[in-house]
Amino acid sequence: MRAPASRSIVMLVACLALAGAPACGPTDDSIGAVFTTETGLTAEYFDGLSLQRRSGTYRDADIDFEGWELNGRIESRGHRAGTFSIRWSGQMRFEPDEATVVSFELRGRVRLWIDGELIIDDWADGGDLREAWGFVPASEDEWRTLRIDWDQVD
Repeated sequence: MRAPASRSIVMLVACLALAGAPACGPTDDSIGAVFTTETGLTAEYFDGLSLQRRSGTYRDADIDFEGWELNGRIESRGHRAGTFSIRWSGQMRFEPDEATVVSFELRGRVRLWIDGELIIDDWADGGDLREAWGFVPASEDEWRTLRIDWDQVD
């Protein structure tokens, strides 16, 4: 029996991207693709940091953008950037039977759960650009449940 290979997926938040392959892509043929009847991830927006007051639910086809692009998206939906948090959820395709390293490059705070298991817990205040990473163990399942909690620390 061969040892599972390791795959790396980079996630950037406020410099935010999900997956080294097309993040949350519309097809299920690439690693990092998101597959539901609607493509993308559910984005629950919250006024205030730490997911305090739900203020809208949207669909994000991907979460691959720089901080200024995210601010534009937030403001175009009628919210105020800078005092804001988002919870993305859905399913993401991982290569079956391969372990995966995931990372975020961020200035805010982030938590990542895969199949209900907390993989990244970087919920510390800090405005310096840094990297948070975690390890997703190999699984026979291609499609894994994903949840990302993020807030913007400006």
